[in-house]
Amino acid sequence: MVSRSRTAKASRSSRKAVSRAVRAPEVGISPPDYDIEPRRRNYALLQDGYRLYDQGLSERIKGNYGLAIDKLTEAANLLDQARSHQRDGKASTLESMVLFELGLCAEEDNDLSLARDSYAKAFRANPRYVEAYLRGACLQAENGNRPLALSIIKEGLQNVSDPRLDTMLELLDGAEGLN
Repeated sequence: MVSRSRTAKASRSSRKAVSRAVRAPEVGISPPDYDIEPRRRNYALLQDGYRLYDQGLSERIKGNYGLAIDKLTEAANLLDQARSHQRDGKASTLESMVLFELGLCAEEDNDLSLARDSYAKAFRANPRYVEAYLRGACLQAENGNRPLALSIIKEGLQNVSDPRLDTMLELLDGAEGLN
């Protein structure tokens, strides 16, 4: 049987340990940042996402589109996870760039549905990403879907004023009259 004094000593020593752990910070020293672990995790996700983006670009330059798609898809997933931990929850410029490059690789690999979806996600992630609107519209127009191409360009013009989008709109409107 445990003596009462032994239990009392144990509880006093545990209270001392707790009081040392939560004591007030010394003057001139900032209190500990308890959100550091989620922040470190977020930075690690961003770092890994950038590394995979870089590897994906290297594979695309080499012509290894399948491997590039794998790397860029994984990078997009990591950046999406990092976005879920950000305060504002907005997509980063890097995320839209990764999605755009994924679209280019998918187009080169003749995976047109992945390309279409990647361009759409890129301009939704960054509504001012003119190149994503242009590539998405070109892809639709090349595959005979001019009404959707026009819709994409018009959406882009609602978000950003750019002469390239104006020119594309004129070209698509003129081509629409030929059909």
